[in-house]
Parts: sequence; structure tokens; C-alpha cells
Amino acid sequence: MEQVPDQGLSFLEKKEDVEKALDSVLENGDEFVVRKHRDKVFVEEHKKNSTQEMGNDLYGFLLKMNTQIKGGEGLMGICFMGSIILCTAISMGWVSDIRGVDISLFQSWWVYVLIIFITFMGILEIEGFLTTNNYRRQRHLILSYIEKCRMDKYRLLALMDGNSELSTLYENFKKDSSYSESF
Repeated sequence: MEQVPDQGLSFLEKKEDVEKALDSVLENGDEFVVRKHRDKVFVEEHKKNSTQEMGNDLYGFLLKMNTQIKGGEGLMGICFMGSIILCTAISMGWVSDIRGVDISLFQSWWVYVLIIFITFMGILEIEGFLTTNNYRRQRHLILSYIEKCRMDKYRLLALMDGNSELSTLYENFKKDSSYSESF
């Protein structure tokens, strides 16, 4: 192929020239990335992202299931508000004693940090429990749909890995030791 110097061609003109040059070389379904750097042309295999490899139907279904199994979304805000109100009540002296214990003994910053920390850890445990429980309830539906799409479990795990939109489902699916018998 004869090299034509760049004469300020528009994108569409360049695209048409590349299409004409490659038409006789490519077969149906071939995909390549073509780029030019420092007067040298590079051709690389086009790699599909994991979403494209899964297929739109399966990916959409997995997104839906990922959203459904997330547990305790509003729980964090409610619990933190409760712990802040508790800290404020202790600090302001709204209650003087609980069951004979003088609350003024707890008016210290380390008590407030401890209350917030315990609240945070409790929320994480509850969210984990709710998410696992929701996954177990949806498990049969998820696995039957994956089987219907004829997707290999290990390939699906590899495609889901690193996808932040499917992270909750991925973590539960990865830990599910009994799904191997389902396929």
C-alpha cells in the first residue's frame, strides 16, 4: 500500500481511506485498534471489556441483582444520627443518670469516639448480615439465569472481578461454596 502524506484530511476522509485499505485484508467480525505514533503504524487486537463479553442481558440482570442484595442502605444514616444524639445527650447533660449510673462520668471525648466506633462496626456487621441473607434468598434465581445464559462460573467470576458496579454480588458469588453443584 502506497503511503499518502497527510494533506489535512478530515476525520471522515481518513476513516474512508483506512476502510478502503483494510477492506480486502479483514474478515467479518475482525476488530483491531489502529494507531499511528511517530510515523509508525501500530495494529493491536481489540479487547472487549467484561460488560461486552457477558452480554447485555446477563449484565443487566446482574446489575439488578447486585442492587437487590445490598443490605441496609439507609441503616448507616439512621444509626449515626442515633449515636450523635446519644453523644449530644451525654455532653449536654440531658439525662442525669441511667439505672443509678451517673452520666457525667461519661462526658469525655474518648467515650464519644468509642460510641461512634461501636456504631460503625455494628453497622458493618448488620449490613454484611443483611447482604448475605438477601443473596441467599436470590441465589437460586441468580444461578438459574446464569445457567440459562450458558456462562461458565469461573469465566463469569473473572469478568465480574474489578467491576465496581457488581462488587456486592461478586463478593457473595465468590464466597458461595455450594454454587459449584448448581452448574
